[in-house]
Formats: sequence, C-alpha cells, structure tokens
Amino acid sequence: MTTNCRRAAKHITAYVDGQLAPRHRAAMERHLARCEECSRRVAEERATKSLVRRVHVAVAAPERLRQQINIMIARESMARAAARDGAQPLPRINPAGA
Repeated sequence: MTTNCRRAAKHITAYVDGQLAPRHRAAMERHLARCEECSRRVAEERATKSLVRRVHVAVAAPERLRQQINIMIARESMARAAARDGAQPLPRINPAGA
C-alpha cells in the first residue's frame, strides 16, 4: 500500500458518503482512476452500505425507555438553565416507577 493509498483509505467513507470537499473529492477521483486496489475498496464500501440499507430494520424504543429519556433530557435542560441563571438546581424527583 502506497502513501497515497494510505491517505485515500482514511477518506473512503467520507468519499462514498459525499462528504468530501470538492478539492479533496477531485484528488480522490484522480487517485481512484489509477489505483485498482482503492477502487475496489470504494466498491466494497458502497456494497456494504447498500446491504446495510436493505437489511436495516427500524425498531422503536419501548415507551417506558422513551419516557425515561425525555425525563433525563428535561432534568438536564432545567439544570443548565438554572446554572446559566445562577439559581440553585431543583431537587431530584423520581417519577413513580422510574
């Protein structure tokens, strides 16, 4: 693996995801035009992402977990607001069953 290949390998995911800046994307494309190994790696990354998208099954979090997360978010938000305003934080209260 050449130095250019090592450099390109660090950016394959960003390249496949379309997250490289135009200048870096152009450099990657120049490298891929002459490097069979890196081109193969890009093809593998694309195939892997495609497979993951096809088999991905969305699973909703259980209602109780969602409620607990919302409570934690609200507590954190209130604590940050209190700290920002110089107020004392509210005492911690556990909801029934949490």
